[in-house]
Amino acid sequence: MMDVMKAESRSFGWLRTYFGELLDPATYKRLVYLLLSFPLGILYFVGIIAGLSVGAGTFVIVAGAFVLLGTLWFVLAGANLERSLGSALLGVPLERPKPLVRTSNWWEWARVTLSDAGTYKALLYLLLKFPFGIVSFVLTVVLLAATVCMMAAPLALTWGPRWSSPVWIETGAFSFTSFTLGALFIGGVALLVLSVTVLNLLARAWGALSFALLTTFGESVVAEREVKALQQGARSVAFSGDLEQTLRELLAHGVEATSAAGALVRRDEVVLTSHGLPEGAPEQLSVLHDLTTRPAIGHARLTRTELGTLALFTVGKDETLGELSVVFLDGREPSRREIEFWSAVADQASSAIGLDDLLRRTRTEASERERARMARELHDSVAQALYGIALGAKTARAQLQRDPAKASESLEYTVSLADGAASEMKALLFALRPDALEEGGLTPALARLAEALKARYKLDAVLEAPEEPQVSGDVKGALYRIAQEAAHNAVKHAKATNVRIRLDDDEGRLTLTIVDDGIGFDPSASRNGTLGLKSMKERAIAVGASFDVTSHLGAGTTVAVRLPGVVA
Repeated sequence: MMDVMKAESRSFGWLRTYFGELLDPATYKRLVYLLLSFPLGILYFVGIIAGLSVGAGTFVIVAGAFVLLGTLWFVLAGANLERSLGSALLGVPLERPKPLVRTSNWWEWARVTLSDAGTYKALLYLLLKFPFGIVSFVLTVVLLAATVCMMAAPLALTWGPRWSSPVWIETGAFSFTSFTLGALFIGGVALLVLSVTVLNLLARAWGALSFALLTTFGESVVAEREVKALQQGARSVAFSGDLEQTLRELLAHGVEATSAAGALVRRDEVVLTSHGLPEGAPEQLSVLHDLTTRPAIGHARLTRTELGTLALFTVGKDETLGELSVVFLDGREPSRREIEFWSAVADQASSAIGLDDLLRRTRTEASERERARMARELHDSVAQALYGIALGAKTARAQLQRDPAKASESLEYTVSLADGAASEMKALLFALRPDALEEGGLTPALARLAEALKARYKLDAVLEAPEEPQVSGDVKGALYRIAQEAAHNAVKHAKATNVRIRLDDDEGRLTLTIVDDGIGFDPSASRNGTLGLKSMKERAIAVGASFDVTSHLGAGTTVAVRLPGVVA
């Protein structure tokens, strides 16, 4: 049975070889297109020439400008009509994305349209349509008419009234016989095959020209749109501090650069943000996105929903951070290029979500470290002082009746502890407020630091500082933290008895110096320094200052921070 079917297939194979184009439905679509080219070519030519002539002639008055605007709109409308006809009848995808720039009035629209190379390509195409329409119409009508005459004549002479009279030509009389009628019919069939081939070639050639003039062929429009959208998205990820706003900007840039109608980002079944989708669409997509799943294309999973085609992208590489859903309307499906573009957008969304998670963890860890530091500070200073105050008060109460003089000494000690605790508490409260330096100033802050050192640790702390320097809050904060860390090292590690804090302002060049008379250390013993020294150096570098530490065993330590100029 299979052998018989193969033999029949080989026997009819020559029919498909010679008459394949006649059996192809696309051939008849091309013939319709060629016949339509003639009236459309006349319409475009007359409309453009008349519009340009009238508009140029009446340009001196306001009406001429509006006629030219109408002609420009006519060119774009004709190009859109040709794209639709070419896609439907020639089978050539003729799509051109809309400009990224959005216009709000006619004049701005005209400026953007006239600056687009596609406008002049469309104008050239419509003008060429006129001679092409004449050629295609004449060629189609002549070839098909000749073919019909050659094929119909033998049939008419055979089954119609008999043609008995001979035909006289220069060489003599010629009579139709069965042989000549058969040859005429076969010639008509051959001319039909040849005519269809020629007309198909003509339609394909015009389709290639249509693709060149009605699309972005030879232009970098699509690449520029996508690159611009990705650049804008990268700036959003880098500089926006709000995750929802960042993702919304990413989706907006992506929708503008592609044919997508809208998009949304979902994480753990919660919609983080969306753009371009109608109200209630996120919930509708979450219900319908598993109805009809298609095979994956590139990095996307395509799904058919009531809203349209849905492309799903996984956000995150090493771990899934969410899902990006992109909606395409009117039964349209994304091209491979658009899928690759939205994959890049998904990567940017992944970076934004990952950065937001990192910032949240960093803030949490920083807050925990700050609470631990404040707990240590409270324990080492205020809590110890409060314990001493309580002990001194109890001692004074016990000695009040027996030895008033000693009770007075205990009370004096208690008062000094209370003053120290108050200074320590002020310093701690000051450190908790980020805006305290800008409101109170750097010099008062250094003065409070010196008072706390005197009251709590009985150090001889001296501050030498001019009036408040005119520098930014970041610089003030960095200098204060460095002074605070250096004083802490002087008390805890150097066992100093004298600390001198000096702030010099030499025409905008600030120098902060902290000198103690402690036991000192050998800076070369540790190449990278201690954690406290690293922290001070990093703070200085962050505000553009230099950081130097000078110390010798038994000779104290000097910390110097030099700011080259005013940072206001």
